[in-house]
Amino acid sequence: MSGSSALSDAMITYIGIGDGGPAPKWNPERLLERYGGLLSADLLPHLKRLADEFYSVKPRLHEDSLATAARAAHEFATRHPELSADAVEALERAYAYDTR
Repeated sequence: MSGSSALSDAMITYIGIGDGGPAPKWNPERLLERYGGLLSADLLPHLKRLADEFYSVKPRLHEDSLATAARAAHEFATRHPELSADAVEALERAYAYDTR
């Protein structure tokens, strides 16, 4: 697994959408289970920075959470080509859920 695909997989694992419902889980324990202690410790700060960057997008006037999430995903994918479309989609879904 390449570095970018590992980062993408780690983001999807960390968010945890689809594990028993639509809500994001944001569970660092899932990283520990999947990657072990050292790698998950290295990944977690990077994943948190990426998620914080994604979540820094604020809605525009008359823009609902789904539209804001879609706009954020488009901008984020452009800035972070190292992340897969699936990882960006997981962030988009988590943002839409968390800001509804």
